[in-house]
Amino acid sequence: MDVTPLECLSLQRIAEEALTNIVKHSHATVVQIRIYYENSALIMEVEDNGVGVDVDLVNQAGLGVGLRSMSGF
Repeated sequence: MDVTPLECLSLQRIAEEALTNIVKHSHATVVQIRIYYENSALIMEVEDNGVGVDVDLVNQAGLGVGLRSMSGF
């Protein structure tokens, strides 16, 4: 499957936000980004060895604008 220009731009922006969050918050030393198609859906997975984040707690506190903007594409 071909990736459209809009999908490329979205992937770039999501990857930038993920990497920014990793640098700012996670103290990670290793980052892995995987991009692939599964069941006709374009998937990007970002994984690091950082300290982690409690997504529910961040959402309850009204924080995590970057996390919300990255989900659901």
